[in-house]
Amino acid sequence: MKTKVKIGIWIIVVAGFSLLSGTCGAQSTCPWLNAATASGVLAGPATVEVNNTGAGTGSCVFRLLNGASDDTLRIAVTKADHAEDPGGDMKPYESGCTSPKASLRAIGNEAVLCASNKGLARSELVVGRVRANIFTVDINTGTGNGSQATRDVLAAKVEEIARQVAGALF
Repeated sequence: MKTKVKIGIWIIVVAGFSLLSGTCGAQSTCPWLNAATASGVLAGPATVEVNNTGAGTGSCVFRLLNGASDDTLRIAVTKADHAEDPGGDMKPYESGCTSPKASLRAIGNEAVLCASNKGLARSELVVGRVRANIFTVDINTGTGNGSQATRDVLAAKVEEIARQVAGALF
């Protein structure tokens, strides 16, 4: 009789956990930045789309959940193709710059900041390197008219996130 009661309790417990796991679906996590920090940078709740492509590489795209604006924060990390000159592998990523590049200190190696505007969207980009990892951080205001961010504000935000990403890569 005790065995049947234990089995019954076990079935109830397993069924309960099965129901909880169905209603509490786990969201993908970005290895370089959490959703709370991204939400603070984007000034509102954000969703995240994670694409991990391998050991320590991939991308995370955080999108602001706001109908008036389609602001995004994108982080990407790739391995350098040429271990002897990883800085040379940064040039394709820097080609997205639409303004002169400014060198950044204390953010990985050879990090640069520039505008990377596309159409009506304002965007700031950091390209940097930590060891053989090349990383990019891009904050984009989108084409909606809800964002009031200036270039200086975007630059400060993208630089702060780049610091965090570089720190996570060390």
